[in-house]
Amino acid sequence: MGRVAALAAAALTLCASGARGFTAYTPAPVWHSPRPLLAVRSLGYAPVLCQLDSDSGQSGQASMVEAPARQMERATPLPQFRWLTVLYLAANPLVLLPFAAFLAHLLRVPWLGPSFAISRTAAALGTVLGLLWVAVGLLPLDRLFPSLKEVTEASKTICLYAVGGRLVPLRALAAATIISASAAICEELAFRGMLQTGLVSAFGRALPATAVQPCALAVQAVIFGAVHSYTSSPAYFVVASVSALALGSSFAVSGNMAVPVAMHFVIDFVTLLATHVQVARSGESAQRELVESAAPIARTLRSVLLGPPEKAAWQERPARGS
Repeated sequence: MGRVAALAAAALTLCASGARGFTAYTPAPVWHSPRPLLAVRSLGYAPVLCQLDSDSGQSGQASMVEAPARQMERATPLPQFRWLTVLYLAANPLVLLPFAAFLAHLLRVPWLGPSFAISRTAAALGTVLGLLWVAVGLLPLDRLFPSLKEVTEASKTICLYAVGGRLVPLRALAAATIISASAAICEELAFRGMLQTGLVSAFGRALPATAVQPCALAVQAVIFGAVHSYTSSPAYFVVASVSALALGSSFAVSGNMAVPVAMHFVIDFVTLLATHVQVARSGESAQRELVESAAPIARTLRSVLLGPPEKAAWQERPARGS
């Protein structure tokens, strides 16, 4: 029971750490969001404007004029490509590694898997599985499940902040490589390596042999989905949880951490690049809708990742329609 309690604490630690840290429908990429690292500031504005009364003829006299709602709307500046933002997003999953490594050592969890080997076979298997998962995302599933459109919008919003709204192929390629590699290595070691393997060991003492692996897969998937919940509805949670089941299954079957790492990398890498092209071609109006969205991930990224020039413009620009 002490081992189960320790794993429960590990799961809570991963949730807290992952929440600090960003899976299209476009299939949803599974990198970590930086949302709780900085508090979300209020983006509201005062409902009253002070305007000089030109009819009174009295110097310095002012009247308080109620501003129409349309005049108070503000156009959020569009994100620009910044290497600092890329490094910031890539650094977020690194928060998981110290906790996962410490717990794996403390609980003696073989988090690389019993058959760990960095080989061409493992890389090829992970690549094929990743491409198959991306192909699933190309299916018109949103016709059956309309809420998946929220996942698409969230993925596009994340991509817009990660790479910017202009088509920059070479920089996008480099950024996608850095962000995807960081998320794949750190998250797989934490969730599949430490958490899933630890749960298998703990459940093996209390559950029938046939139930151990399914239960471990389910628990790690739910925790992973909770960490990646970026939409108002449970849509992103569900998609991320299903992705975690696929990644966890690849680890359980292969026994080699290199396989889910490669699979995770391919999913994020291909999705980020494909989404970047979609967002860049969508035009400024569509990009602004993403940035100004009321979705939780949009509000968070707007607060955390707008660069200094955009933040200054956000505070100083005149109201729309004035």
